[in-house]
Amino acid sequence: MIIAKLCNPATGEPITIWVVGRIGKMWFTKFGNPESQASLTIMPLSKSLGQQSVTLLAKMSSPALNINQQSMQVIHTIKWQNGKRNDGETEAILFDAVYDVRAEGSLKTYSEWPLWKLGDLKPGDLVLLEMKMTRYSKKYEEKWHSRAQYEMIAISLLDITDITEEETQADIEKEGTHTHRQISDIITKEYPDCVLKVKQIKQLQAQIKSEALPTACVAAKISNHMALSTSITQGLLLLLASLLPIRLTRPTSNLHALQMIERLLPAGEPQELLILYPKEKYITHWYYHIYFTSTPDDDRVLHPALLEIFGKRRPRGEVVIVKNSEEFAPDSPAFDLDCEDLGKTLWWYIKSGRDPVEEASERRLMHYIQQL
Repeated sequence: MIIAKLCNPATGEPITIWVVGRIGKMWFTKFGNPESQASLTIMPLSKSLGQQSVTLLAKMSSPALNINQQSMQVIHTIKWQNGKRNDGETEAILFDAVYDVRAEGSLKTYSEWPLWKLGDLKPGDLVLLEMKMTRYSKKYEEKWHSRAQYEMIAISLLDITDITEEETQADIEKEGTHTHRQISDIITKEYPDCVLKVKQIKQLQAQIKSEALPTACVAAKISNHMALSTSITQGLLLLLASLLPIRLTRPTSNLHALQMIERLLPAGEPQELLILYPKEKYITHWYYHIYFTSTPDDDRVLHPALLEIFGKRRPRGEVVIVKNSEEFAPDSPAFDLDCEDLGKTLWWYIKSGRDPVEEASERRLMHYIQQL
């Protein structure tokens, strides 16, 4: 793998990029030890910023990537944590360029900012991320491809999302006729040995409400150890049997939806998304998004079904599939997944030999014409 930086042609210095967003997922350690390659996913505050970041990566890759195969809702960055010891050997050193700027009134140099512990960052925290763009070369099907990626330089904490223990009147969420603080006081009075803080009361009641909400099939998993058959009937039945419906409470925001998907994915670095339009030719306004990961020296089995559809270059390991659209609304029943329809769509692509990339291009063109 060959890595190069994107530099300013006038100065030769790497181009610096800043973005503000909320943390989606972090991957810096494994079993308590620093990983060689860390990763951070953030959700930018505006949709246009996400689109711009994806477009930049797509255009700076060679051959250029299809923008629609990338997630436009998140920005994914990496960081190599390797350092050299005195004996010349390399070891992973935990990233520590993390700063607390919540009390700062203006941008300063990093040496003037107080440090913040990486381990104290949590999903949902608002951060200012400084990064640079690098490009690496990787061999795909006997050809070298250049891929652009973002590499983090520093993380500055702007706001945390923890529930404070000082509950103001504006934050009171009533359960019956009692506030969370009143419930805590009642329990403490009746059971002196039981100590429940306001924050814990909120978490417990949120959990109870969540469990009481109806669930829906929000995604599906397909194992890479599934079996395929050339028999029309048996093949479809095997494919349907291999789909594992994920029934959860519908997410309430795009950030929650992405966090849900990331929890479902196997360990590894998330890859560019695959797009699959349903088998019905008249459907142009929504599609399936296929999420998967890769690992260094990935030796997982190529996914049998997606190998048939997308070819040798496509996923290894388990995948997660969801419905998506430009008008995606995370809590809408319109984006619940029907596993039977998904299975029939996968089977249609396998038996017809239809190129999913060409199909996606035609559907997008049809959708554009329909909007005229």
